[in-house]
Amino acid sequence: MRKLWLMGVLCFLGLLFWQLWTKEPYFYYSAHDFFRQAQGALQQGDDASALASAQRAHQRQPQNWDVADFLAWCQSGPPRARVDDCRVMEEKPLGDLETFQVRRG
Repeated sequence: MRKLWLMGVLCFLGLLFWQLWTKEPYFYYSAHDFFRQAQGALQQGDDASALASAQRAHQRQPQNWDVADFLAWCQSGPPRARVDDCRVMEEKPLGDLETFQVRRG
């Protein structure tokens, strides 16, 4: 009887995590994790991944002004860059973040 109960609980948890993952594959990331991912991608020169990660960070905590500054920079790009398209989609916040900073230098 205990094994059957344990199997039921494990199946329920598996279905719960599968449902979360299908809606948001990075449901376990915080806004800070996305921002660190964006900074790493930017240092490697992968501007597209940096922008996608910054947009996810902004989605998780839209009231953070540093994320907005980073997205504004993505719209203009570095000096002598040509930016053809940059979109920001407002979505429901998913988490909270205490600090968020963009460091240039």
